[in-house]
Amino acid sequence: MNKTAPSILGLALALSAASSLTATTYYMPVPDTGGGNLVYQIQIQQSRGGPTHLSPVFIPTNTSAAGLAGTPTDVNNFFRPNVFDVSNLIDERGGVLRLDGVDGIAPTDGSVLVNKGSENTGWQLPILTAGDFFAAGSNAYMTQLNRDAQGGVSNFQIINGGSRTASCSVQLQRPKGSPIGDPFLLSVPAGSSGEQTDILGHAGYNGVGGIRATVTCDQAFWPFATFSSPNRVAVQIKYPSDKPPLPPGPTVRIDQRGRFFRPVDGNSVLELSLPLVPNTSYRNVTIDYDLAIAQFDPVFDVLLGMYHTGGPRFNKTLYFGTFLRGLRQRYVVDMGQPVLEVDLKRNTSMQQTGQYHIHVVFDTEHHWFDNTISDNRGNVLFDYQGGTFNNDLADRGHPVNIVFGAGGVADNAYFPPLGWAFSNLHVVAGQ
Repeated sequence: MNKTAPSILGLALALSAASSLTATTYYMPVPDTGGGNLVYQIQIQQSRGGPTHLSPVFIPTNTSAAGLAGTPTDVNNFFRPNVFDVSNLIDERGGVLRLDGVDGIAPTDGSVLVNKGSENTGWQLPILTAGDFFAAGSNAYMTQLNRDAQGGVSNFQIINGGSRTASCSVQLQRPKGSPIGDPFLLSVPAGSSGEQTDILGHAGYNGVGGIRATVTCDQAFWPFATFSSPNRVAVQIKYPSDKPPLPPGPTVRIDQRGRFFRPVDGNSVLELSLPLVPNTSYRNVTIDYDLAIAQFDPVFDVLLGMYHTGGPRFNKTLYFGTFLRGLRQRYVVDMGQPVLEVDLKRNTSMQQTGQYHIHVVFDTEHHWFDNTISDNRGNVLFDYQGGTFNNDLADRGHPVNIVFGAGGVADNAYFPPLGWAFSNLHVVAGQ
């Protein structure tokens, strides 16, 4: 049910425009993050020589959309084409951004960047049309609703895609499925959104995480939730599914004990294909390895990426790529959305000659990426999350590859980590 535009390898892209796009109305969920330091962007697709304006209108949560109309706005308002910066149209209360379309122009994907000084996290905001909403009377399922001791809470929101006020029911459930109290009822204005802040606290639940929700409405609807935290880069977006949580399925693995790769001149890239069952979707892949750093290069050292062949950028589709700018004490993850350039950035204390353990989870079921780095004593240097954009984790005629290092220097900025040692690789992909 989640609408996810195909994304591709690289940090920049000039998108080729389509020849014919039909006018429609689009909706982008706007999460209640607690506000502050937010950047909202939308990827745009245009017919050649066609119009350059859409009419957006922001509808705050629990506010009627009746009579609201947008003002035509130039969609090429960012520093490069095909990126529509809508940050100044949105306030921190959350809600829904409606984009009234015209023939020849369409938004295809959205994102929100949450910033804290020199660090950020980024999450996908799907662009919804009428066919993406859950049908009236059907069930949508949410997982991983949580709270924490630092004041982080889950704010629960529902967009009403129907023509009249929706009556919605939200049943919270413990991790194993037992109900938490009675269903919570929410009334949502037509064409707008409704919200229950801190839904776990509202239900009197004192636990911290792993809570599920089953949602239904008597109008077409689309639910989502936001983990809002005083730690700005701990913000998370939770997406709905049309299927209830299912037990894990079969797994495939790669295990290479000891040192499996040491980049040198002439042999500075290692690619391994995941042994996936062809044409089978996988929910997640977990990658663990140990890294011994030699010397930092002048800009970025290329560490680990995951991609498959096929896509309009260099004929590849990137799931994620990780890079270390050691001389600036920066760690960067490219989330494979080059038009919107959704990168996750963290400060890091990783040092030359240091030894570290890298843990990565790419979760297509929850559109969620996690990257943890620990030192050789087990101390966690950082653990952070972001939203995934390419969620078809499958071999559909092209294997999914994990790649370490790089075949050479790219753009005078991305270097193979010559002399570094990669050891103890453990990969598990699960259905």
